[in-house]
Amino acid sequence: MKKPEALSRTKLMTMLLLCTAVAAPIQTQAIDIDQDPYTTTKNSKKKYDSKTYPGRNCIAQDANEANKFSNLAFGMYFHKDHSGYLYVDCPIVRDNTENTNGTYAVYVNVTNPPRTTMVECTLYSYSSTGSLLESYTDKTPLSGNRVLYLDVDYSSVGGYYGITCLLPSLGSVISYEVREYLNTDDEGG
Repeated sequence: MKKPEALSRTKLMTMLLLCTAVAAPIQTQAIDIDQDPYTTTKNSKKKYDSKTYPGRNCIAQDANEANKFSNLAFGMYFHKDHSGYLYVDCPIVRDNTENTNGTYAVYVNVTNPPRTTMVECTLYSYSSTGSLLESYTDKTPLSGNRVLYLDVDYSSVGGYYGITCLLPSLGSVISYEVREYLNTDDEGG
């Protein structure tokens, strides 16, 4: 009888991560602030709509540098064989296109490798004609997996949002979560 082929560690981890990603649904329903894992404030009962995106949605800002990135477990990963910093753009699908008070909150889960300066991300709010309304930047000099908090207070009817991150070699965008105010008419998302 032929001995079964042993799985490499990489293949095994990839299979495990894919199974986990398929089994874990993306959160798309309105949730209460009391269930919010990122805040300690429990006084507010304001509801919001939340969408979580994999870092894989991000793309190299410069198309000529796309080959310097890869996707690891659905995250956007900057190859170790390149040096310096590169930008990635992370798209956001806006559900509530009627509000003018910006986002409720945005969280970007990043990896900052040891011995680097920082990972930095900026949230942008644009009008429907492409005029910049507001931006907000957060960064971390600390290594390891970190959560960056972003928020803008201005948006326009029909406008859009986007995130740009500056990644060092071995840095990554793991995922990002966008929380929007609910439509006042239907409390849905």
